[in-house]
Amino acid sequence: MGGGYSTEVDSRNVKSIADALDLLDAPRTLAPPPPPISQIQRQALKIPVPIANSGPNVDSFKRLADQMKSDFPHALATKFPESRRILGF
Repeated sequence: MGGGYSTEVDSRNVKSIADALDLLDAPRTLAPPPPPISQIQRQALKIPVPIANSGPNVDSFKRLADQMKSDFPHALATKFPESRRILGF
């Protein structure tokens, strides 16, 4: 136990993360580019209304949302304008 890795691993030229990063002269070309920001924004707005009953987490969220609607209606609607549509107030 302890000591090192296999001979193959120990014989590699890369000994640290810094060494590995120094080998990268250009960004990877195999990774796809990220989607356009407009597509991300459209996906983020797709919230089911009304919120489905699907378990204890949803029930907890609904209780919290109801409490926020009654205790802080102006702050909730100002900070999260979509909450009016989603939470129905």
